[in-house]
Amino acid sequence: MAEAAAKNLTRCILELGGKCPCVVHHSADLAHAVDKLCFSKFWNSGQTCVAPDYIFVDERVVKRFTELMIETIKRFWGTNPNGSDSQGKIINQFHVKRLERLIDTAGGQKIYGGRSNPGVKHIEPTIILNPDMESELMQDEIFGPIMPILVYKNIEDVCKMINSKPKPLAVYFYGNANSKDGVVLFNKTSSGAFMTNECLM
Repeated sequence: MAEAAAKNLTRCILELGGKCPCVVHHSADLAHAVDKLCFSKFWNSGQTCVAPDYIFVDERVVKRFTELMIETIKRFWGTNPNGSDSQGKIINQFHVKRLERLIDTAGGQKIYGGRSNPGVKHIEPTIILNPDMESELMQDEIFGPIMPILVYKNIEDVCKMINSKPKPLAVYFYGNANSKDGVVLFNKTSSGAFMTNECLM
């Protein structure tokens, strides 16, 4: 599109299309982070272009983060096998099958969810810990209620991984904005938006 527009001196604006990453730092208010991420990742069943696509969680808080996330999924969206009207349904059967495949081929550890009900186009909110980085789940935009969690130790490694992928619409950071790691993430990544302690809005 950009090449065609340039040949004709036509102005255009192109939207960035990379996977939107999120970082949960050890300084984060975990209850706040989990509430925001549970809403923004699973609202409309994850079918929003600025939904957090994968989440880096500091190894010091990952156990508590995942515990809170499972509690919050149940509180927000319930456990009905037909899903919740508040969560919304997957757009069509093609994408139901695509999301089932992403879950089945993700590798890592499925720590919550994973069930589907194709008859009503419902995919259960799903958490996958440390999925295979070469899996389709980690290569393509998800556009569904699947939350990959990657445990991290070093913010520099996080920046390298984010920068190895196409530029995202947004990068999200939960934690003290003035922390060294927060500043490094802000300065060493590039995205359409950078948000601290907020998501989607």
